[in-house]
Amino acid sequence: MRNYLNQQLENKDEHLTSLKKWHKRAEIAEEIAKRFLDELRNQITEHDELANKNGLTERELARIKRSVKGKINADREVLDSLKEKGSLLKKLEAEKEKNRLAHIDIEEEGRLRSQYMVQSEEERNMRIAAESDMRDY
Repeated sequence: MRNYLNQQLENKDEHLTSLKKWHKRAEIAEEIAKRFLDELRNQITEHDELANKNGLTERELARIKRSVKGKINADREVLDSLKEKGSLLKKLEAEKEKNRLAHIDIEEEGRLRSQYMVQSEEERNMRIAAESDMRDY
């Protein structure tokens, strides 16, 4: 019986040794699992931060696009009004030129009239002089 008990003790010792080995392996596995979990949590946190930054960036980009679109529309309106003013200025310049030419025509007509009057006066004086010369003969 003693042999049997000794053998049982040896089996229990082997079994305990085996259990201790498995226990150590389990502890090592738990440690590895904890490291993986920590790393995974870090990556999740990092991912969440990046996703949050991305969302903020997309919202900011959308706001900038709306702002730029508004400015583009305002610039188009300004350009359209400038084009309209340009066409109005061209019309005004054409009207001024037309009035200037009309004024020149009026001045020209006045000069021609005064020249005609002078010429007419000279012809009349010449007729009068010719008539008086004829009377003298």
